[in-house]
Amino acid sequence: MQTDDYQMRLTNFLERARLLFPNRIITSREANGDIVKKTYQEEYQRISQLASVLKAFGIKKREAVASFAWNTHRHYELYFAAPCMGVTIHTINLRMSMEDIIYSVEKVEDKLFFIEEDLIPQFEPVAEVLNNTLSNIKGYVILSDKKNIKDLAPTTLSPLYLYEDIIANENTDFDFNEDFDENTIASVFFTGGTTGRPKGVAVTHRHMFLRSLAMTSVEQYSIGQRDTIIHVVPMFHVNGWYFPQTGTLVGANQVYPGPGFTPEIILDLIAQEKVTISGGVPTIWMDCLNHIKAGKKKHDIGSLTRVICGGSALPRNAMEEYNQLGVNFVHAYGSSESPFISSSYLRPELDDLPVDEQWKYKASVGMPFVGTELKVLHDDESEVKWDGKDMGQIVARSPWTITSYYKESAERNAGSFKNGWYYSGDIATVDKYGYINIVDRLKDLIKSGGEWISSIDLENVCTAHPDVIEACAIAAKHDRWGERPVLLVIPDENKKESINEEDILHFLSTRVPKWWLPDKIIITSSIDRTGVGKMDKKKIRNKYKDVLIF
Repeated sequence: MQTDDYQMRLTNFLERARLLFPNRIITSREANGDIVKKTYQEEYQRISQLASVLKAFGIKKREAVASFAWNTHRHYELYFAAPCMGVTIHTINLRMSMEDIIYSVEKVEDKLFFIEEDLIPQFEPVAEVLNNTLSNIKGYVILSDKKNIKDLAPTTLSPLYLYEDIIANENTDFDFNEDFDENTIASVFFTGGTTGRPKGVAVTHRHMFLRSLAMTSVEQYSIGQRDTIIHVVPMFHVNGWYFPQTGTLVGANQVYPGPGFTPEIILDLIAQEKVTISGGVPTIWMDCLNHIKAGKKKHDIGSLTRVICGGSALPRNAMEEYNQLGVNFVHAYGSSESPFISSSYLRPELDDLPVDEQWKYKASVGMPFVGTELKVLHDDESEVKWDGKDMGQIVARSPWTITSYYKESAERNAGSFKNGWYYSGDIATVDKYGYINIVDRLKDLIKSGGEWISSIDLENVCTAHPDVIEACAIAAKHDRWGERPVLLVIPDENKKESINEEDILHFLSTRVPKWWLPDKIIITSSIDRTGVGKMDKKKIRNKYKDVLIF
Protein backbone atom coordinates (compact mmCIF):
# COMPACT_ATOMS: atom_id res chain seq x y z
CA MET A 1 0.00 0.00 0.00
CA GLN A 2 1.28 3.44 -0.88
CA THR A 3 1.30 6.22 1.71
CA ASP A 4 -1.28 8.16 -0.27
CA ASP A 5 -3.66 5.21 0.03
CA TYR A 6 -3.97 5.76 3.79
CA GLN A 7 -7.45 6.97 4.73
CA MET A 8 -7.77 9.65 7.38
CA ARG A 9 -10.77 8.63 9.47
CA LEU A 10 -11.87 9.41 13.03
CA THR A 11 -11.78 5.70 13.81
CA ASN A 12 -8.01 6.17 14.05
CA PHE A 13 -8.52 8.62 16.94
CA LEU A 14 -10.94 6.33 18.74
CA GLU A 15 -8.77 3.23 18.49
CA ARG A 16 -5.64 5.16 19.46
CA ALA A 17 -7.27 6.50 22.62
CA ARG A 18 -8.44 3.02 23.60
CA LEU A 19 -5.05 1.39 23.01
CA LEU A 20 -2.66 4.05 24.31
CA PHE A 21 -4.67 6.09 26.83
CA PRO A 22 -7.25 3.71 28.31
CA ASN A 23 -7.02 5.23 31.80
CA ARG A 24 -7.13 8.92 30.93
CA ILE A 25 -10.31 10.61 32.12
CA ILE A 26 -13.41 12.17 30.60
CA THR A 27 -15.18 14.27 33.26
CA SER A 28 -18.77 15.41 32.73
CA ARG A 29 -21.16 17.50 34.81
CA GLU A 30 -24.73 16.23 34.85
CA ALA A 31 -27.84 18.44 34.83
CA ASN A 32 -28.22 18.00 38.60
CA GLY A 33 -24.62 19.05 39.21
CA ASP A 34 -23.23 15.56 39.80
CA ILE A 35 -19.76 14.88 38.38
CA VAL A 36 -19.33 11.73 36.28
CA LYS A 37 -15.88 10.38 35.42
CA LYS A 38 -15.18 7.77 32.77
CA THR A 39 -11.93 6.48 31.30
CA TYR A 40 -11.26 6.37 27.57
CA GLN A 41 -11.64 2.59 27.83
CA GLU A 42 -15.11 2.99 29.35
CA GLU A 43 -16.01 5.62 26.78
CA TYR A 44 -14.90 3.34 23.96
CA GLN A 45 -17.29 0.71 25.30
CA ARG A 46 -20.17 3.19 25.53
CA ILE A 47 -19.40 4.53 22.04
CA SER A 48 -19.51 0.92 20.80
CA GLN A 49 -22.87 0.42 22.51
CA LEU A 50 -24.23 3.59 20.90
CA ALA A 51 -22.96 2.50 17.48
CA SER A 52 -24.80 -0.80 17.98
CA VAL A 53 -27.96 1.18 18.74
CA LEU A 54 -27.58 3.25 15.56
CA LYS A 55 -27.14 0.06 13.57
CA ALA A 56 -30.21 -1.48 15.21
CA PHE A 57 -32.24 1.60 14.26
CA GLY A 58 -31.23 0.95 10.67
CA ILE A 59 -29.17 4.10 10.28
CA LYS A 60 -27.11 3.65 7.12
CA LYS A 61 -23.78 5.08 6.07
CA ARG A 62 -23.99 8.66 4.85
CA GLU A 63 -27.36 9.15 6.54
CA ALA A 64 -27.55 11.66 9.38
CA VAL A 65 -28.55 11.79 13.03
CA ALA A 66 -28.98 15.05 14.93
CA SER A 67 -27.98 16.31 18.35
CA PHE A 68 -29.79 19.03 20.28
CA ALA A 69 -27.52 18.99 23.25
CA TRP A 70 -25.13 20.57 25.74
CA ASN A 71 -21.46 19.75 26.30
CA THR A 72 -21.65 16.39 28.06
CA HIS A 73 -20.03 12.97 27.85
CA ARG A 74 -23.13 11.61 26.08
CA HIS A 75 -22.79 14.25 23.37
CA TYR A 76 -19.10 13.32 23.14
CA GLU A 77 -20.06 9.68 22.64
CA LEU A 78 -22.35 10.62 19.76
CA TYR A 79 -19.51 12.76 18.33
CA PHE A 80 -17.58 9.54 17.69
CA ALA A 81 -20.15 6.75 17.44
CA ALA A 82 -21.90 8.22 14.39
CA PRO A 83 -18.89 9.30 12.27
CA CYS A 84 -16.87 6.19 13.08
CA MET A 85 -19.53 4.04 11.43
CA GLY A 86 -19.81 6.35 8.41
CA VAL A 87 -22.89 8.22 9.67
CA THR A 88 -23.09 12.03 9.76
CA ILE A 89 -23.80 13.91 12.98
CA HIS A 90 -25.78 17.12 12.54
CA THR A 91 -25.18 19.35 15.56
CA ILE A 92 -28.17 21.68 15.81
CA ASN A 93 -27.47 25.18 17.09
CA LEU A 94 -29.69 25.65 20.14
CA ARG A 95 -29.77 29.40 19.54
CA MET A 96 -31.34 29.29 16.09
CA SER A 97 -34.96 30.20 15.61
CA MET A 98 -37.51 27.40 15.32
CA GLU A 99 -37.90 28.11 11.60
CA ASP A 100 -34.15 27.88 10.99
CA ILE A 101 -33.88 24.66 12.99
CA ILE A 102 -36.66 23.12 10.89
CA TYR A 103 -34.97 24.36 7.72
CA SER A 104 -31.61 22.84 8.69
CA VAL A 105 -33.11 19.47 9.66
CA GLU A 106 -35.11 19.26 6.44
CA LYS A 107 -31.96 20.09 4.49
CA VAL A 108 -29.94 17.30 6.19
CA GLU A 109 -32.86 14.84 6.46
CA ASP A 110 -31.93 13.60 9.93
CA LYS A 111 -33.27 10.15 10.81
CA LEU A 112 -32.82 10.09 14.60
CA PHE A 113 -32.63 12.89 17.19
CA PHE A 114 -30.62 13.00 20.43
CA ILE A 115 -32.14 15.64 22.71
CA GLU A 116 -31.13 16.89 26.13
CA GLU A 117 -33.85 16.30 28.73
CA ASP A 118 -34.22 19.97 29.68
CA LEU A 119 -34.47 20.94 25.98
CA ILE A 120 -37.51 18.74 25.25
CA PRO A 121 -40.01 21.64 25.51
CA GLN A 122 -37.91 23.68 23.07
CA PHE A 123 -37.81 20.85 20.55
CA GLU A 124 -41.44 19.69 20.75
CA PRO A 125 -42.86 22.34 18.36
CA VAL A 126 -39.99 21.60 15.95
CA ALA A 127 -40.81 17.89 16.00
CA GLU A 128 -44.49 18.62 15.41
CA VAL A 129 -43.60 20.26 12.09
CA LEU A 130 -40.94 17.71 11.12
CA ASN A 131 -43.30 14.78 11.61
CA ASN A 132 -45.39 16.25 8.79
CA THR A 133 -42.56 17.18 6.44
CA LEU A 134 -39.96 14.41 6.81
CA SER A 135 -40.43 10.71 6.27
CA ASN A 136 -38.54 7.97 8.07
CA ILE A 137 -37.90 9.78 11.37
CA LYS A 138 -37.05 6.87 13.61
CA GLY A 139 -37.47 8.55 16.97
CA TYR A 140 -36.19 10.82 19.72
CA VAL A 141 -33.51 9.71 22.18
CA ILE A 142 -33.36 11.67 25.44
CA LEU A 143 -29.89 12.40 26.81
CA SER A 144 -30.31 11.88 30.54
CA ASP A 145 -29.02 9.74 33.38
CA LYS A 146 -32.56 8.41 33.87
CA LYS A 147 -33.18 4.77 32.98
CA ASN A 148 -36.96 4.59 33.24
CA ILE A 149 -38.97 6.49 30.67
CA LYS A 150 -41.77 6.97 33.20
CA ASP A 151 -39.46 9.31 35.12
CA LEU A 152 -39.62 11.85 32.29
CA ALA A 153 -42.18 14.63 32.24
CA PRO A 154 -45.02 14.06 29.75
CA THR A 155 -43.98 14.97 26.21
CA THR A 156 -45.40 14.94 22.69
CA LEU A 157 -42.17 13.48 21.28
CA SER A 158 -42.80 10.02 19.87
CA PRO A 159 -41.43 7.42 19.56
CA LEU A 160 -39.36 8.21 22.62
CA TYR A 161 -36.28 6.45 24.01
CA LEU A 162 -33.91 6.95 26.93
CA TYR A 163 -30.21 7.00 26.09
CA GLU A 164 -28.98 4.99 29.07
CA ASP A 165 -31.78 2.46 28.64
CA ILE A 166 -31.17 1.71 24.97
CA ILE A 167 -27.37 1.38 25.19
CA ALA A 168 -27.35 -0.68 28.40
CA ASN A 169 -27.39 -4.17 26.90
CA GLU A 170 -25.53 -3.52 23.64
CA ASN A 171 -22.16 -4.88 22.53
CA THR A 172 -19.22 -3.01 24.15
CA ASP A 173 -16.80 -3.82 21.32
CA PHE A 174 -18.43 -2.70 18.09
CA ASP A 175 -16.77 -3.64 14.80
CA PHE A 176 -16.10 -0.24 13.23
CA ASN A 177 -15.66 -1.43 9.66
CA GLU A 178 -13.73 1.22 7.75
CA ASP A 179 -15.61 0.68 4.52
CA PHE A 180 -16.00 4.38 3.78
CA ASP A 181 -13.39 6.86 2.61
CA GLU A 182 -11.91 9.94 4.25
CA ASN A 183 -14.10 12.29 2.22
CA THR A 184 -17.25 10.96 3.87
CA ILE A 185 -19.06 13.72 5.75
CA ALA A 186 -18.47 13.34 9.49
CA SER A 187 -20.51 16.32 10.67
CA VAL A 188 -22.79 19.09 9.46
CA PHE A 189 -23.57 22.34 11.26
CA PHE A 190 -25.18 25.57 10.13
CA THR A 191 -23.96 29.13 10.24
CA GLY A 192 -26.09 31.76 11.92
CA GLY A 193 -27.16 33.11 8.56
CA THR A 194 -26.18 36.55 7.29
CA THR A 195 -29.18 37.06 5.05
CA GLY A 196 -31.95 34.58 4.51
CA ARG A 197 -31.67 31.05 5.84
CA PRO A 198 -28.51 29.70 7.50
CA LYS A 199 -25.99 27.83 5.38
CA GLY A 200 -24.66 24.37 6.05
CA VAL A 201 -21.01 23.52 6.60
CA ALA A 202 -20.16 19.87 5.90
CA VAL A 203 -16.94 18.56 7.46
CA THR A 204 -15.29 15.36 6.25
CA HIS A 205 -13.16 12.86 8.17
CA ARG A 206 -10.09 14.15 6.32
CA HIS A 207 -10.93 17.70 7.30
CA MET A 208 -11.24 16.77 10.99
CA PHE A 209 -8.14 14.57 10.94
CA LEU A 210 -5.90 17.32 9.56
CA ARG A 211 -7.48 20.07 11.66
CA SER A 212 -6.88 18.08 14.84
CA LEU A 213 -3.29 17.25 13.87
CA ALA A 214 -2.66 20.95 13.31
CA MET A 215 -3.89 21.77 16.81
CA THR A 216 -1.19 19.56 18.32
CA SER A 217 1.53 21.59 16.58
CA VAL A 218 3.75 23.87 18.66
CA GLU A 219 3.00 26.50 16.01
CA GLN A 220 -0.67 26.32 16.96
CA TYR A 221 -1.99 25.19 20.36
CA SER A 222 0.50 22.47 21.23
CA ILE A 223 -2.26 20.26 22.68
CA GLY A 224 -0.81 17.05 24.07
CA GLN A 225 -1.44 14.13 26.40
CA ARG A 226 -0.36 16.13 29.45
CA ASP A 227 -3.19 18.60 28.89
CA THR A 228 -6.61 18.73 30.49
CA ILE A 229 -9.17 20.52 28.30
CA ILE A 230 -12.39 22.12 29.52
CA HIS A 231 -14.92 22.42 26.70
CA VAL A 232 -16.47 25.87 27.02
CA VAL A 233 -17.16 26.26 23.28
CA PRO A 234 -20.60 24.75 22.52
CA MET A 235 -20.25 21.45 20.72
CA PHE A 236 -22.87 22.62 18.20
CA HIS A 237 -20.60 25.53 17.26
CA VAL A 238 -17.92 24.65 14.66
CA ASN A 239 -17.44 21.17 16.13
CA GLY A 240 -16.52 22.62 19.51
CA TRP A 241 -13.55 24.23 17.73
CA TYR A 242 -12.18 20.66 17.29
CA PHE A 243 -11.09 20.40 20.93
CA PRO A 244 -13.02 17.11 21.52
CA GLN A 245 -11.41 15.44 18.50
CA THR A 246 -7.92 16.76 19.27
CA GLY A 247 -8.19 15.79 22.94
CA THR A 248 -9.09 12.24 21.92
CA LEU A 249 -6.26 12.05 19.38
CA VAL A 250 -3.59 12.87 21.98
CA GLY A 251 -5.26 11.23 24.99
CA ALA A 252 -5.73 14.46 26.95
CA ASN A 253 -8.07 14.53 29.93
CA GLN A 254 -11.31 16.24 28.96
CA VAL A 255 -13.91 18.14 31.01
CA TYR A 256 -17.49 18.70 29.81
CA PRO A 257 -19.27 21.34 31.93
CA GLY A 258 -22.83 20.32 31.07
CA PRO A 259 -25.95 22.53 30.89
CA GLY A 260 -26.35 25.93 32.49
CA PHE A 261 -22.75 26.40 33.48
CA THR A 262 -21.78 29.68 35.13
CA PRO A 263 -18.42 31.42 35.62
CA GLU A 264 -18.27 29.91 39.11
CA ILE A 265 -18.86 26.41 37.76
CA ILE A 266 -16.17 26.88 35.09
CA LEU A 267 -13.66 28.21 37.63
CA ASP A 268 -14.47 25.40 40.09
CA LEU A 269 -13.95 22.77 37.38
CA ILE A 270 -10.66 24.38 36.32
CA ALA A 271 -9.44 24.18 39.92
CA GLN A 272 -10.79 20.69 40.67
CA GLU A 273 -9.64 19.04 37.44
CA LYS A 274 -6.36 20.98 37.02
CA VAL A 275 -7.40 22.24 33.59
CA THR A 276 -4.51 23.47 31.42
CA ILE A 277 -6.22 24.76 28.25
CA SER A 278 -9.57 25.99 27.02
CA GLY A 279 -11.17 28.14 24.36
CA GLY A 280 -14.19 30.35 23.87
CA VAL A 281 -15.62 33.73 23.06
CA PRO A 282 -14.60 36.71 25.22
CA THR A 283 -17.91 36.99 27.09
CA ILE A 284 -17.50 33.93 29.30
CA TRP A 285 -13.88 34.75 30.07
CA MET A 286 -14.73 38.35 30.96
CA ASP A 287 -17.41 36.99 33.30
CA CYS A 288 -14.89 34.60 34.85
CA LEU A 289 -12.40 37.41 35.34
CA ASN A 290 -15.03 39.62 36.98
CA HIS A 291 -15.97 36.71 39.25
CA ILE A 292 -12.34 36.29 40.29
CA LYS A 293 -11.95 40.02 40.92
CA ALA A 294 -15.14 40.13 43.01
CA GLY A 295 -13.28 37.91 45.46
CA LYS A 296 -16.32 36.22 46.97
CA LYS A 297 -14.64 32.84 46.56
CA LYS A 298 -11.03 31.96 45.93
CA HIS A 299 -10.43 29.98 42.76
CA ASP A 300 -7.09 28.32 42.12
CA ILE A 301 -6.59 28.52 38.36
CA GLY A 302 -2.83 28.07 38.56
CA SER A 303 -2.98 25.01 36.29
CA LEU A 304 -4.49 27.01 33.41
CA THR A 305 -1.72 28.02 31.02
CA ARG A 306 -3.54 29.16 27.86
CA VAL A 307 -6.95 30.07 26.51
CA ILE A 308 -7.78 30.37 22.81
CA CYS A 309 -10.13 33.30 22.40
CA GLY A 310 -12.17 33.77 19.23
CA GLY A 311 -15.36 35.21 17.86
CA SER A 312 -14.34 38.73 18.81
CA ALA A 313 -11.46 40.39 20.63
CA LEU A 314 -10.89 40.19 24.38
CA PRO A 315 -10.08 43.70 25.66
CA ARG A 316 -6.36 44.22 26.09
CA ASN A 317 -6.70 45.15 29.76
CA ALA A 318 -8.41 41.81 30.42
CA MET A 319 -5.66 39.96 28.56
CA GLU A 320 -3.09 41.70 30.75
CA GLU A 321 -4.97 40.85 33.94
CA TYR A 322 -5.13 37.18 32.95
CA ASN A 323 -1.44 37.31 32.07
CA GLN A 324 -0.73 38.41 35.65
CA LEU A 325 -2.60 35.28 36.78
CA GLY A 326 -0.32 33.15 34.60
CA VAL A 327 -2.83 32.60 31.77
CA ASN A 328 -1.78 33.35 28.19
CA PHE A 329 -4.76 34.49 26.13
CA VAL A 330 -4.30 33.89 22.41
CA HIS A 331 -6.57 35.58 19.90
CA ALA A 332 -7.67 33.26 17.09
CA TYR A 333 -9.40 34.37 13.92
CA GLY A 334 -11.51 32.19 11.71
CA SER A 335 -15.04 31.30 10.69
CA SER A 336 -17.39 28.36 10.32
CA GLU A 337 -16.18 27.98 6.73
CA SER A 338 -12.48 28.22 7.60
CA PRO A 339 -11.84 27.61 11.31
CA PHE A 340 -8.68 29.10 12.79
CA ILE A 341 -7.15 31.11 10.00
CA SER A 342 -4.67 32.90 12.27
CA SER A 343 -3.57 33.33 15.89
CA SER A 344 -1.74 35.99 17.85
CA TYR A 345 1.37 34.20 19.07
CA LEU A 346 4.46 36.40 19.12
CA ARG A 347 7.15 35.81 16.51
CA PRO A 348 10.72 35.67 17.90
CA GLU A 349 11.53 38.90 16.04
CA LEU A 350 9.13 40.64 18.43
CA ASP A 351 10.61 39.32 21.68
CA ASP A 352 12.85 42.33 22.21
CA LEU A 353 10.18 44.94 21.55
CA PRO A 354 8.96 47.08 24.46
CA VAL A 355 6.12 45.38 26.34
CA ASP A 356 3.57 47.92 25.12
CA GLU A 357 4.50 47.17 21.51
CA GLN A 358 4.25 43.43 22.12
CA TRP A 359 0.73 43.83 23.44
CA LYS A 360 -0.33 45.43 20.17
CA TYR A 361 0.59 42.20 18.41
CA LYS A 362 -0.99 39.99 21.07
CA ALA A 363 -4.21 41.97 20.77
CA SER A 364 -4.31 41.50 16.97
CA VAL A 365 -5.61 38.36 15.29
CA GLY A 366 -2.04 37.36 14.55
CA MET A 367 -0.45 35.63 11.61
CA PRO A 368 -1.69 32.68 9.49
CA PHE A 369 -1.69 29.19 10.94
CA VAL A 370 0.61 26.51 9.64
CA GLY A 371 -1.34 24.81 6.85
CA THR A 372 -3.35 27.92 5.99
CA GLU A 373 -2.72 30.09 2.96
CA LEU A 374 -3.99 33.62 3.45
CA LYS A 375 -4.22 36.67 1.24
CA VAL A 376 -5.69 40.12 1.73
CA LEU A 377 -7.03 41.35 -1.59
CA HIS A 378 -8.27 44.55 -3.14
CA ASP A 379 -11.47 44.44 -5.18
CA ASP A 380 -9.36 43.85 -8.31
CA GLU A 381 -7.81 40.74 -6.68
CA SER A 382 -4.41 42.39 -6.24
CA GLU A 383 -2.76 41.85 -2.85
CA VAL A 384 -2.49 44.67 -0.33
CA LYS A 385 0.87 46.05 0.71
CA TRP A 386 2.20 44.66 3.96
CA ASP A 387 2.39 48.10 5.51
CA GLY A 388 -0.35 47.91 8.16
CA LYS A 389 -2.36 50.54 6.24
CA ASP A 390 -3.47 49.15 2.88
CA MET A 391 -6.86 47.45 3.29
CA GLY A 392 -8.52 44.51 1.57
CA GLN A 393 -10.65 41.41 2.06
CA ILE A 394 -9.26 38.34 3.80
CA VAL A 395 -9.34 35.21 1.65
CA ALA A 396 -8.02 31.84 2.76
CA ARG A 397 -7.66 28.18 1.86
CA SER A 398 -6.46 25.16 3.80
CA PRO A 399 -7.17 21.43 4.16
CA TRP A 400 -9.91 22.36 6.67
CA THR A 401 -11.50 25.18 4.66
CA ILE A 402 -14.68 24.27 2.79
CA THR A 403 -15.11 25.25 -0.87
CA SER A 404 -18.92 25.35 -0.97
CA TYR A 405 -21.90 25.26 1.37
CA TYR A 406 -23.82 22.06 2.03
CA LYS A 407 -26.43 21.37 -0.68
CA GLU A 408 -26.47 25.01 -1.78
CA SER A 409 -26.92 26.56 -5.19
CA ALA A 410 -24.10 28.17 -7.14
CA GLU A 411 -25.80 31.50 -6.50
CA ARG A 412 -25.62 31.16 -2.70
CA ASN A 413 -22.00 29.99 -2.93
CA ALA A 414 -20.87 32.69 -5.34
CA GLY A 415 -20.00 35.45 -2.91
CA SER A 416 -18.04 33.25 -0.52
CA PHE A 417 -15.98 30.89 -2.70
CA LYS A 418 -13.84 31.32 -5.78
CA ASN A 419 -11.25 28.97 -7.29
CA GLY A 420 -10.86 27.02 -4.05
CA TRP A 421 -10.49 30.15 -1.88
CA TYR A 422 -12.87 31.27 0.86
CA TYR A 423 -13.77 34.98 0.76
CA SER A 424 -14.37 35.97 4.37
CA GLY A 425 -16.08 39.33 3.94
CA ASP A 426 -13.72 40.78 6.59
CA ILE A 427 -11.61 43.81 5.73
CA ALA A 428 -8.10 43.89 7.16
CA THR A 429 -4.55 45.19 6.93
CA VAL A 430 -1.31 43.20 7.06
CA ASP A 431 1.92 44.51 8.59
CA LYS A 432 5.51 43.67 7.68
CA TYR A 433 5.54 40.63 9.98
CA GLY A 434 2.39 39.16 8.44
CA TYR A 435 0.15 40.12 11.37
CA ILE A 436 -3.48 40.78 10.48
CA ASN A 437 -5.66 43.53 11.90
CA ILE A 438 -9.35 43.49 11.07
CA VAL A 439 -10.62 47.00 10.51
CA ASP A 440 -14.12 46.59 9.10
CA ARG A 441 -16.67 44.11 7.76
CA LEU A 442 -17.79 43.82 4.22
CA LYS A 443 -21.30 43.01 5.31
CA ASP A 444 -23.29 44.78 7.97
CA LEU A 445 -23.33 41.94 10.46
CA ILE A 446 -23.62 42.27 14.22
CA LYS A 447 -21.40 39.88 16.18
CA SER A 448 -22.71 39.43 19.70
CA GLY A 449 -20.73 37.15 22.00
CA GLY A 450 -19.16 35.43 19.00
CA GLU A 451 -22.54 34.76 17.32
CA TRP A 452 -23.82 36.51 14.20
CA ILE A 453 -27.00 38.59 14.05
CA SER A 454 -28.23 39.60 10.62
CA SER A 455 -29.00 43.32 10.44
CA ILE A 456 -31.06 42.82 7.28
CA ASP A 457 -33.19 40.06 8.79
CA LEU A 458 -33.76 42.14 11.91
CA GLU A 459 -34.80 45.10 9.77
CA ASN A 460 -37.16 42.98 7.67
CA VAL A 461 -38.90 41.57 10.74
CA CYS A 462 -39.27 45.02 12.25
CA THR A 463 -40.77 46.53 9.10
CA ALA A 464 -43.44 43.82 9.21
CA HIS A 465 -44.88 45.80 12.14
CA PRO A 466 -47.98 47.58 10.76
CA ASP A 467 -46.91 50.93 12.21
CA VAL A 468 -43.27 50.86 11.00
CA ILE A 469 -42.22 52.40 7.69
CA GLU A 470 -38.48 51.66 7.80
CA ALA A 471 -35.85 50.22 10.12
CA CYS A 472 -32.06 50.20 10.26
CA ALA A 473 -30.10 47.76 12.45
CA ILE A 474 -26.48 48.48 13.29
CA ALA A 475 -23.84 47.18 15.67
CA ALA A 476 -22.90 49.24 18.71
CA LYS A 477 -20.00 48.55 21.05
CA HIS A 478 -20.83 46.60 24.20
CA ASP A 479 -18.60 46.03 27.21
CA ARG A 480 -19.69 42.43 27.72
CA TRP A 481 -20.83 41.06 24.34
CA GLY A 482 -18.45 42.95 22.05
CA GLU A 483 -21.35 44.18 19.93
CA ARG A 484 -25.09 44.43 20.39
CA PRO A 485 -27.82 45.52 17.99
CA VAL A 486 -29.28 49.02 18.00
CA LEU A 487 -32.38 49.56 15.90
CA LEU A 488 -33.42 52.85 14.32
CA VAL A 489 -37.13 52.92 13.48
CA ILE A 490 -39.12 55.33 11.32
CA PRO A 491 -42.82 55.01 12.28
CA ASP A 492 -45.89 55.69 10.22
CA GLU A 493 -46.55 59.44 10.30
CA ASN A 494 -49.93 58.87 11.95
CA LYS A 495 -48.52 56.56 14.63
CA LYS A 496 -45.38 58.39 15.72
CA GLU A 497 -46.98 59.61 18.93
CA SER A 498 -48.21 56.19 20.03
CA ILE A 499 -45.44 53.80 18.98
CA ASN A 500 -42.62 53.25 21.46
CA GLU A 501 -39.62 51.02 22.25
CA GLU A 502 -41.64 48.57 24.37
CA ASP A 503 -44.15 48.09 21.56
CA ILE A 504 -41.39 47.26 19.04
CA LEU A 505 -39.62 44.88 21.46
CA HIS A 506 -42.86 43.03 22.14
CA PHE A 507 -43.45 42.65 18.40
CA LEU A 508 -39.92 41.37 17.77
CA SER A 509 -39.89 39.02 20.79
CA THR A 510 -42.15 36.46 19.11
CA ARG A 511 -40.39 36.65 15.75
CA VAL A 512 -36.64 36.54 16.36
CA PRO A 513 -34.38 34.67 18.81
CA LYS A 514 -34.31 36.34 22.22
CA TRP A 515 -30.62 37.20 21.97
CA TRP A 516 -31.30 39.12 18.72
CA LEU A 517 -33.53 41.65 20.52
CA PRO A 518 -31.99 45.15 20.25
CA ASP A 519 -30.44 46.68 23.35
CA LYS A 520 -31.75 50.04 22.25
CA ILE A 521 -34.48 51.19 19.87
CA ILE A 522 -34.37 54.75 18.60
CA ILE A 523 -37.60 56.16 17.19
CA THR A 524 -36.61 58.71 14.56
CA SER A 525 -38.06 60.66 11.65
CA SER A 526 -35.10 60.16 9.30
CA ILE A 527 -32.14 57.87 8.60
CA ASP A 528 -28.84 58.98 7.03
CA ARG A 529 -28.56 58.07 3.36
CA THR A 530 -25.94 57.88 0.65
CA GLY A 531 -26.07 59.88 -2.54
CA VAL A 532 -28.09 57.16 -4.27
CA GLY A 533 -30.66 57.00 -1.49
CA LYS A 534 -29.41 53.90 0.34
CA MET A 535 -29.05 53.84 4.12
CA ASP A 536 -25.56 55.08 4.94
CA LYS A 537 -24.70 52.40 7.51
CA LYS A 538 -21.10 53.49 7.86
CA LYS A 539 -22.21 56.96 8.90
CA ILE A 540 -24.96 55.58 11.12
CA ARG A 541 -22.56 53.19 12.87
CA ASN A 542 -20.11 56.01 13.54
CA LYS A 543 -22.91 58.13 15.00
CA TYR A 544 -24.26 55.45 17.35
CA LYS A 545 -21.23 53.19 17.96
CA ASP A 546 -20.88 54.26 21.62
CA VAL A 547 -24.56 54.58 22.47
CA LEU A 548 -24.45 51.47 24.71
CA ILE A 549 -21.21 52.40 26.52
CA PHE A 550 -21.82 53.95 29.89
